Amino acid sequence: PAARARIAAWQFEDAVGDRMVKEYPSDSAAREAYCSLVSAEKLYNRGLIVLIALSATELPHWCAVGPDLFAAVRPQEQCTIPGVGQEQVLLSNVPYMPPGWGIIVELLVMLVILRKVYLEWRLQTKHFAPLNIQYINLRFSKVVLVLVMLEVIDCVAFALYRSPFRLAFLSKTGYLFLLPGVQGMLICFSAVIMEFISIAAFLVGTIIFFAWICLLTFQDDTDLYRGKPVNKGLDTFSNAIDTMFVSGTTDSFLQRFLPTYTVYRSSGFLWLAFLVVVHVLLLSLVLDTLVSAYTTFSEHEEHHAFHEKLHGVSIAFNTLLGHPAPHGDDGGCGGHGEDSEGPLLFLSKDAFVSFSREYGHMPRNFAITDSMACDVYDVADGKQANAISQKEFLSACRLLQYNLFNTRKYSSLQQLCPALWGSAGFQWFKEQVDGEAKRFDAFMNCVLLFNFSLVIVETVYDLHNWPETPLLENLELIFALVYVAEVASRLGVYSWTQYWAQGSNRFDLVTTILLLVSSVLDVVGSEEQQEEAASKAHHQAIGGKKDTSGGVVSRYMNILRLMRLFRMLKQIKRLKSVQFMFNTVIKLVLGSQHILMTLGCVVFFFTSLSVQLWGGILYESNPMLEETEWKESKWYALNFNDFLMAFGSWFVSLLSEYLPEFTEAISMASNISGSWFIFPLFYIFGVMIVFDLVMAFTIEMFVQLSNKRIEEEKNGPRPFKPLECLERCFFEKGIGFHYQLLGKDAFEEEN
Repeated sequence: PAARARIAAWQFEDAVGDRMVKEYPSDSAAREAYCSLVSAEKLYNRGLIVLIALSATELPHWCAVGPDLFAAVRPQEQCTIPGVGQEQVLLSNVPYMPPGWGIIVELLVMLVILRKVYLEWRLQTKHFAPLNIQYINLRFSKVVLVLVMLEVIDCVAFALYRSPFRLAFLSKTGYLFLLPGVQGMLICFSAVIMEFISIAAFLVGTIIFFAWICLLTFQDDTDLYRGKPVNKGLDTFSNAIDTMFVSGTTDSFLQRFLPTYTVYRSSGFLWLAFLVVVHVLLLSLVLDTLVSAYTTFSEHEEHHAFHEKLHGVSIAFNTLLGHPAPHGDDGGCGGHGEDSEGPLLFLSKDAFVSFSREYGHMPRNFAITDSMACDVYDVADGKQANAISQKEFLSACRLLQYNLFNTRKYSSLQQLCPALWGSAGFQWFKEQVDGEAKRFDAFMNCVLLFNFSLVIVETVYDLHNWPETPLLENLELIFALVYVAEVASRLGVYSWTQYWAQGSNRFDLVTTILLLVSSVLDVVGSEEQQEEAASKAHHQAIGGKKDTSGGVVSRYMNILRLMRLFRMLKQIKRLKSVQFMFNTVIKLVLGSQHILMTLGCVVFFFTSLSVQLWGGILYESNPMLEETEWKESKWYALNFNDFLMAFGSWFVSLLSEYLPEFTEAISMASNISGSWFIFPLFYIFGVMIVFDLVMAFTIEMFVQLSNKRIEEEKNGPRPFKPLECLERCFFEKGIGFHYQLLGKDAFEEEN
């Protein structure tokens, strides 16, 4: 039975994670090896976060590195450009880690990565290879080993020779792209890329065709527009392609076409045809084709994965009973239930408790106590027959995905002061706080509404620089004390664990403490302001030097007044529309985490590469940048001098789709011929493919959530009945019950 529970838990975990195999090793050593690998994967993911943070805080490689790698970094002395004032070298001003410590951190992370690779190899070769099962794809492990070797060689070469160009960013990018979520998105992209290429090729051909027409039309034109050639950008074939590309893919077409349109009005027909065909039709068609192909593929994959999950639950159920499930049969989980053909099988409580214990033993799963597992079993056993069918087992497994835990509901006053707790006055107060009517919540809503009005009045006083009346100043502290009394009142009824288990209570407690501290400091600061005003008046009366030392007090007082926003948050967080938007944002982030990770990997690669190629070449007095739009627009802060500055530049490019100012500036300032082509590549892969899919996915998911909300408002919510029954069961016992689900219910479609 223990071996069956161990294997069944493993099968259910893999079913939820879309990683099912036909056979699993039965020995406990294999299970422990898998648990060690899961722990190593969690540590591996944290190591990747460390590498990303290290990239953001390491000294840019174009800066000078002294003989002592562990010496404190001084950017003003090390990141210099000969003949250029330091005020023109714009950096992010984050403290840089000394290169020596950075190398040590990298090597430590390499050890973490190597440990994960070793555990993968051990699990596959020792436990699954004898079964002729490929559970771990060791090809990926070999790729990771190559990346580790590359990074180690790069670290050693830098430590010995201070190489100004490093290759470690290639290894870091490789680790990120090998993450399972990113790999899944790459598989999706590869499945739809041909449809994208077909229409994108037609778009490129159209741009080249119009560039050829423009070249033939304006190549030999000698007219001027505001002192510049009217055919600027259309005088050579490469310039014409660049002009057509920028005009067709961005909103910068006006400044490109305006000179020729001003001098030759008839050229407007040419530009009109180009903009309609390329900017309106083909560009939208490229996006629509990509989104349609991605949506079709993802829906098919989700449908297939859902039924694979059901089949995995069927296999786990039959494993617990010692009966292998026939291939391709979901055993009733797909909707057949008790009406499916074959004998009806039932699972005992002891077997389910053992299964739950093994499932909660995994580092990535929520631990569940035996008593909670028994309660889950009883809820799933609707007929109270002390035996659950396969369909009921599915409901129980869905509950195991949640973090289920109990708390002592009421405060210690119930045991320490039974006379006070049982008094009529306290019971009346408890009814106001914990009763179904929630009159205490309604009272606090009125208090918050009045406080919200006070915030508006105080803001008007601040905007007009009117001195606040003593009543307003005291009301701030009074309301802060009222909120403290609210927290104390709730803690007088509920236990600390019950209070802290709810996210809204945690938010209230934190904001209450912040408001109390800010109100006390506001009172103290007001007294210092009065002393400051009296000091200034005294100095002016005696003709002394003006005292400006009190300006700091005023500045920090204005910052403290921003804490009033927390009072507004305490009010608006109770609105259903605000709660819907907050929950929607969380679901959007969790639902699109894989595609967001892919976008982050793309931006990370281009950010790291740009610092290597273009660090220290974009500055105000660079003679190569004269008459470029980058300099005329004074985009001095948009450069690639360090990681965070480069990230900001690429993020602006991502939101703006394509910025030809960067392309022109790099083509003029960089000594690397053709490196400007990186910007069109970023536009294709980062903007047209990944970022546009992020926006399309976000819009689609928001529409689905909004429609679901409208349906629930019309027909009422569709609750998960076993979870409701479990909650009602603990409520009747007077025990606090809480649950939390990180991510999406893998079997939500069954609801």
